[in-house]
This record gives sequence, C-alpha cells and structure tokens, in this order.
Amino acid sequence: MFSYFLGRKMAEKKVEVLEGEIGQLKSDLEIKFSDFQNQISSNNERMEGKFAVMEEMLKKLLELKTNPTTSEARDTTGGHGRDGNPNMSRRRESRNRDLEG
Repeated sequence: MFSYFLGRKMAEKKVEVLEGEIGQLKSDLEIKFSDFQNQISSNNERMEGKFAVMEEMLKKLLELKTNPTTSEARDTTGGHGRDGNPNMSRRRESRNRDLEG
C-alpha cells in the first residue's frame, strides 16, 4: 500500500511539473505571438505609408501627363531655347569670335 501511495504521489508531482511547463510554454507562445502581431501591424503601417506616397506620385505623373508644364513644352522643342532654334548658341559663339577678332 505504501508503494502505491508513493507511486501516486510521484505521478501527481510529475503532473504538476508538466502542468507548470505547459503553462510556461503557453505564456512564452502568447508573448511571441503578440510580438509577431505587432511586427505585422508595423509592417502593414509602413506599407500603407509607401502606397500612399506611390499614389501621390502617380497622381502627379498623371497630372503632368494631362497638363504639360512649360519645362515639358521646352522638351518637345528639343530644348534649344526660345522657338526651339538650335542655332541660337552657335550664332552667339560666332558673334563672340567676330568681336574678339
């Protein structure tokens, strides 16, 4: 009878130890899960911010595409100054050489 009682006490002790270990594992997992959720939330916020910036950039690009600015109009003339004349800078150089002479 004594060995039965001793065996039962040891079994109860093992159950208590296992319950404690399971409780600790549960606590650790809850902390890790909470940290993981926080990381996901943080990543989500960063991505939303990046998408907002991209959306603004796309709006500006679309606006530029539909309403060309003066700098874009200059680009269509070849970027050669007023009236798109590429010879303007050559004329200036020629005049300078003539004056230096």
